[in-house]
Amino acid sequence: MVHELNSWLTIVDDDPAICEMLKIMFETYGYRVLVAFSGLDALKLFDTHGVDINLVLSDLDMPSLNGVSFLDCIKVMDDQIKCIVSSGLSS
Repeated sequence: MVHELNSWLTIVDDDPAICEMLKIMFETYGYRVLVAFSGLDALKLFDTHGVDINLVLSDLDMPSLNGVSFLDCIKVMDDQIKCIVSSGLSS
């Protein structure tokens, strides 16, 4: 199913291979995808594209600004943004 709306998705992960795989997958379904390799880089994307971004997929464990801190920052910028924060680390 192709997503017909002008939906922008932001992927935030410090692993380039994860970002590329997710980018390809979501573009296949019609999403426009922005990629950031850190929470700080993603905040810069929000300064530029914030009003266009509908969904954020973020890694939990990243250097300089982890997923929870990043989420706190973007919720101040847009309290309606939908976010998914996950981790590939086992506990």
